[in-house]
Amino acid sequence: MLSKMLSDREREVLRLISRGLSDKQIARQLKLSPGAVAGYRRRVFDKAAAHNRASLAAMRGEPVAPAADDDSLGN
Repeated sequence: MLSKMLSDREREVLRLISRGLSDKQIARQLKLSPGAVAGYRRRVFDKAAAHNRASLAAMRGEPVAPAADDDSLGN
């Protein structure tokens, strides 16, 4: 199962990707740099052998929401 292969932070990033958040939005929410989020995302993609956000969500059995604009969170 994918979740057993991921660290806690990677699972958290995957959950937010599945909700449709962009890397920048995830970085803000988790108080990380966008570069750190990109690194977590790459590791999740590698471990899942996924090529895009939709395929990651499909592995979790969830539809992926389209990435929202950065301004859509009201921040």
